[in-house]
Amino acid sequence: MIANAASIAALLLSASIFLVGSGLQNILVPLTASLSGFSSVAIAFMATAYFFGFVLGCLLTPVVIRRAGHIRMFAVYAAFASTVALAYVLVPNEIAWIAMRVAAGFFTAGLSMAIESWLGERSTNETRGLTFSAYMVINLGSVTVGQMVLVAVDPSGFTPFALICIATALSLVPVSLTAHPAPVAPEIVKPDLRKLYRLSPVAAVGCLAVGLVNGTFWGLGPVFAHEIGLPVAGVATFMSAAVIGGAVLQLPMGRLSDRLDRRVVIKWGAVVTTITAGVLAFADRLPEEAIYLLAIPFGGFMLPLYSLCVAHAMDYAEPSDMVQSSGGLLLLYGIGAAIGPTIATSLMGMVGYQAVPTLMIIVYACLVLFILYRMRARAAMPPEERTEFATAATTTPEAFNLDPRTETDATGEAGQGAGETGMPPGFEVTGSQARVVDAPFEALSTSSADKSLATDVGQTS
Repeated sequence: MIANAASIAALLLSASIFLVGSGLQNILVPLTASLSGFSSVAIAFMATAYFFGFVLGCLLTPVVIRRAGHIRMFAVYAAFASTVALAYVLVPNEIAWIAMRVAAGFFTAGLSMAIESWLGERSTNETRGLTFSAYMVINLGSVTVGQMVLVAVDPSGFTPFALICIATALSLVPVSLTAHPAPVAPEIVKPDLRKLYRLSPVAAVGCLAVGLVNGTFWGLGPVFAHEIGLPVAGVATFMSAAVIGGAVLQLPMGRLSDRLDRRVVIKWGAVVTTITAGVLAFADRLPEEAIYLLAIPFGGFMLPLYSLCVAHAMDYAEPSDMVQSSGGLLLLYGIGAAIGPTIATSLMGMVGYQAVPTLMIIVYACLVLFILYRMRARAAMPPEERTEFATAATTTPEAFNLDPRTETDATGEAGQGAGETGMPPGFEVTGSQARVVDAPFEALSTSSADKSLATDVGQTS
């Protein structure tokens, strides 16, 4: 038990160090690009490129892990990610930065997937919920710390990019020194978006809408904050206040959705986000302190919506559908996040920097109308038949294997769900894992690289 806790602690330490650098990079790049005079179109494409790379990383990293093993894959990805962090300074060019954002998204997804699959392997039914909660707290806390680094450094200088490189490189140390064998490579789960929409239209459309809004916020939020007159430290404070708001309201909104029709909570979350975005559209006329305070409810109602949409889908999913469904919802989120910044940029020609809140208002107004339509077409599920709310990570599909809703009982069946269909042909379920039985490299359940490392340190699985 103690050894297992120690291995999880090492993985969480690696995650926290890496996420500090990632949080700093995701606010630093668009802000530095704006200060450097890059065009708004280029900055939007950088945001799109990041999420495009992230989706690619989620899809391709399992194959890389099967060939090289978790530790070697983590080392290679960390080396490339560190290189990208320094390349921003060495090649201050719009086209180059767009390409680097694709690489940054790809390697960020890969590193996150390695950590999350390892955490899932080391967790038991008794510890999964605690591990997942600790991971989410570390995720939000580390990203916030990374953003607040901008308060102390000059974003146009070399220092913040060097700090990203250092954090990414140091995240490799706890993983490399662990004496525990690496887990089985993550399986390739192929989402079925058409089936997912039939399962839960509100969840599918909601995740796409949330991706459009959140991708725009993460990609262009720092630029928006700078354009309304906030200083560099104020940009970091604005973004961090939104994250803190989301962390504070996540569980209260989730618990409320356990008692009410989840669609009602999603609807009102979208309504409040729309109202606060409307006020932010005139933020240049507000006192600086008022903008920071407004960011708290703005992020508080915006950021939990993805988890609420996932919870709504899980209410209707069969136990065997849960991993596949979560992968499909994350894919829809990633698609929305990739195209959101580009759409916002096309609006800038008409409304300027107000395009960021304007897009949010349009998207969530459409989502509210769609939810009202679906509430007339389908009755609410009784509270006693719903799954319990749990925070959903917008990282990789592997994070869902830590979700308490995927816990297995004594018979090996996954947690409760209610739906109409099971897994499609070509899939099998073992415990909480949905596996593709005809995937390439299926026989390589543990890579030779990881087996050799386990032998070197005298460990056995």
